[in-house]
Amino acid sequence: MPNGKPERLTGRQKITTFVIVRVLPLSPETKPIDTTMTNYSRISTYIDLIFCLVILPLLIMLVPVEKWIIHHTYFMLTLIVYIYLLYFTYRKANIPGLVMQRKFELVAILFTALLLITWGISQIPIPKDDFINSPRDWGIRQHIRTLSVWFFFLVVTGFSLA
Repeated sequence: MPNGKPERLTGRQKITTFVIVRVLPLSPETKPIDTTMTNYSRISTYIDLIFCLVILPLLIMLVPVEKWIIHHTYFMLTLIVYIYLLYFTYRKANIPGLVMQRKFELVAILFTALLLITWGISQIPIPKDDFINSPRDWGIRQHIRTLSVWFFFLVVTGFSLA
């Protein structure tokens, strides 16, 4: 503080001061604790909990769960497990970090594998029921199921990459 006036910080100094938050050591032997990463991991955990316990169940309720769970239990359970595994795969892989590190081959392999798995799940056939009378009805139901699988894929992908 020269001349008794407070020192003005530049934009870069403000950002650096904001990003690097350190707790002063209590004794000379202890090292300062970087709270930036602990706050980031805490926020990341909260986001995961909100997405997995609030947002995904609400999205799952958009499809006819009550009918699918009764008549097509294996498909509904497979879809739910796949949605959660897809989300945590994206979180673990850290696609934006891989892009920043220029590991485009790994990103392409991961996306290709996830697209193929999603396509495979969307192609699980609907078993013939007493409720389906015509091939047109069966085709419509299969189309709705396919659209639902791809909708979940896009929503989870968008949320995970945002």
